[in-house]
Amino acid sequence: MKKLTLKIDFELPNKYKYIAQDADGELFAYVDSPKIDEEMKYFYSWESNSSRYITLAHGAPNENWKESLREI
Repeated sequence: MKKLTLKIDFELPNKYKYIAQDADGELFAYVDSPKIDEEMKYFYSWESNSSRYITLAHGAPNENWKESLREI
């Protein structure tokens, strides 16, 4: 299998302050710093309001998903 790394530009409303990629490869932007679900291997918004995060892209699985959280 080939591995391809792309640089992709995104335009987000200013309210989104964090990005993170889950273990399955989904990339999200969050308004507030997300929590980590160790068992399910993903980040989640601690507020139930779905406007607190958006999906940016679907990518390859990421073994180091917990290290992907970045403040933007």
